[in-house]
Amino acid sequence: MNIEIGIFNSPGWSQSGRPWIKPSQSMRYLASVDTVIEGNQDIKWKLPAMPDSSQLVKILAYPTAKELYSISFDLKGYNNKSDTIWTNAELQAEVDGNFKTIRKFEIDRTKYQKLVGFTPYAPVELSLPGIRSSQFRLILEKPIQFHGNADAIIKLSSNQIVERYPEQSLAKMFQHPQPMWNSYMWPRLEWSHEKSGDVISAKDVKSLTSYLTADSVINWKVPEGHWTFSTFFMNPTGTTNNPATPDATGLEVDKMSKKTFGRAF
Repeated sequence: MNIEIGIFNSPGWSQSGRPWIKPSQSMRYLASVDTVIEGNQDIKWKLPAMPDSSQLVKILAYPTAKELYSISFDLKGYNNKSDTIWTNAELQAEVDGNFKTIRKFEIDRTKYQKLVGFTPYAPVELSLPGIRSSQFRLILEKPIQFHGNADAIIKLSSNQIVERYPEQSLAKMFQHPQPMWNSYMWPRLEWSHEKSGDVISAKDVKSLTSYLTADSVINWKVPEGHWTFSTFFMNPTGTTNNPATPDATGLEVDKMSKKTFGRAF
């Protein structure tokens, strides 16, 4: 079969983290920053500040629903800082004078090392069926241990999101040593087919990347309505090889780039 096999010892499980790998040569992920702009005006919009190690990918503009509802609150009876959260939870809403269960789900944020995801304090993101209520309550199966720096804040929003997107993008991975066969499988939600007024047509999405000047400013006439400017860029994950001795520890090289991957060997 004309296959060559090489065997060698090297610190770290992945063997592709090196002390000489620069942030711009390391493993990266696609991130974005959103800015809401009032329409029907000519603007000079300054690009959001990004670290030197970030790489701009694209700037998109699209119309935004005017009436997005959002509310945040701390877990009552608790300090709002935590470092260990692992419990089953149930979200209920008051409908016609009675509390109705909307979702039952697991909250698992027990590890905050980058070994289990490059966004240590990634939120638990859930998609909910459309419901109107002024009273909500969250029932936890067991108390939360509070002794660290993670936020324990609940946010309800009418904005649509992708269910468990930190896990789906591996920003937050399975929290325990042995994932199950279905740990990275997500069920189709019964309400995922529901139509919503904030669905954006592809023809309404505008690319503004070509409008960017050398001093990171976009000059553009914004159409009527509310618009969201989304700036997409690549950020280093900050993940290093592990376990490894201090002098052999370094950023994981970008495996998607032949040029940068060559620097690791």
